[in-house]
Amino acid sequence: MKTARRQELRTNELSQQIDQIGDYVKQNAAMLTIIVAAAAILTAGGFWFVKGRQSRVMDGWAMLNDAEILKDMRGAVEQYRTLAEENRTSALTLAAWLRIGELAMSKVANPDVAAAAADPNWSETAANAYTRILEDFPNDVSAVGLARISLGVLAENKKDFDNARKSYQAILDDSRLADSPYAVQAKYRLDGLARWSQPVVFAPAPIVTTAPDPLMTPPSVMTLPLLPTTAPTSGPAVGGVPITPLPSNPPVATTQPAG
Repeated sequence: MKTARRQELRTNELSQQIDQIGDYVKQNAAMLTIIVAAAAILTAGGFWFVKGRQSRVMDGWAMLNDAEILKDMRGAVEQYRTLAEENRTSALTLAAWLRIGELAMSKVANPDVAAAAADPNWSETAANAYTRILEDFPNDVSAVGLARISLGVLAENKKDFDNARKSYQAILDDSRLADSPYAVQAKYRLDGLARWSQPVVFAPAPIVTTAPDPLMTPPSVMTLPLLPTTAPTSGPAVGGVPITPLPSNPPVATTQPAG
């Protein structure tokens, strides 16, 4: 009996709560409609934002792999720099800076007239890209190693051997790069830097203090026999009788033969 009574009380209490909710909805229908619509808009907006961002990221990767862009190297660098500055994703940003450094270093290693006319500062472009990598991606070990090696080479090209030495030494001091190819390259360049930084001195030309040996000296033009400049007046002798050479232009007869 008591159990049935308790069940009846619970049912009545639940009915009262439902009625109260219904009354609240009726009284605040407009506000609830606005809240539901706003939630739907936010959900849809968030969905399209995510889809749009994903699409832009895919477009960025496609740009980095588009060979047509490379026909204009200066334009390609500008597009990659814009892509990196937009920071669509960290991976895409890093890839864009690496591509800029790669293109600029290729121009530094193989300069040509067209590239120099379009942009005389390829070294500066490469240095800026690799510096950004060191600043923004210090935890990417491979990118850090490549950036430091490249900055060292660029410093060497400018004969800034102190900064080149610092770049190579920073690789050797980084335990993360101890077993990497970058450490091997850094040690090789660091060991040779002392020799490469020394100016090249050429030995003076020997001074000849003895007279030249006439037997070893080729005859000058003046010692050669002179060639005749006029035709001979008589031919070679045959049997002791000289032969008169024929004139080059025999005379033409001016009279008719008799008869």
